[in-house]
Amino acid sequence: MVARTVGLSDDGVNYHLTRLGRRLHTPNRTALVARAYVLGLLSPTAWPPEPHP
Repeated sequence: MVARTVGLSDDGVNYHLTRLGRRLHTPNRTALVARAYVLGLLSPTAWPPEPHP
């Protein structure tokens, strides 16, 4: 679903999530999302999550 929404292949989405996980030093996707909220990269008041301006 994410791949279709952003216009990437499944492999493309996985590639970018892996790179973000390495950059933010997270062991898995759940930790990646949690770290993104803590760092203010995702807005806690928006659903679905969207980048924080």
